[in-house]
Amino acid sequence: MVRYSHIKRDNSTMLPRALCTPSPKPCLVKTPLASAYIKTAAMYCAVLSFIFCLLVDTLVNASPLPTNSTVLEKRVTHSGRGTWYDPGAGIGHCGFSDKSASPVVAISQSLYNTNKGSNCNQWISITNKKNGKTAYGQTRDSCPGCGSNDLDLSPAVFQKLDSLSTGVIQIQWHFMNKGWKP
Repeated sequence: MVRYSHIKRDNSTMLPRALCTPSPKPCLVKTPLASAYIKTAAMYCAVLSFIFCLLVDTLVNASPLPTNSTVLEKRVTHSGRGTWYDPGAGIGHCGFSDKSASPVVAISQSLYNTNKGSNCNQWISITNKKNGKTAYGQTRDSCPGCGSNDLDLSPAVFQKLDSLSTGVIQIQWHFMNKGWKP
């Protein structure tokens, strides 16, 4: 006996067993509506696959951003006292002999020890808090009598901030990036 086809809920059509290949089960054929859904889904899959491949290709083959050889360091601004000394009196803690006319600075002995001398030859920006003048000095020595945020400046640096007769000034200062020069 031949069964007649009927439409199922998913818009598939069951054909009579007689129209299918010899099989005990009825065969399933898609109607035009179900076929349109399949084509739409296939198109979405193809578009999503293309976008995914494009994204992966971009991430894998992207060139790295250019880097600068100068490493930026965290800037810490210190506030303390600025005094002056004669660097020509001997060899500084960093192992250099300088003159009064050299733009050099002695950092506190405690800071020098904490950093294990790694700030030797590093430039410092120093600002007189009273008048706003700024000067630069190169770390070449340590100062045993200075407080942790104090600097001892060569006459060349101190005179850019105030007169030597002032003797002591209130300053703000920070290390410049290593390798920086004025």
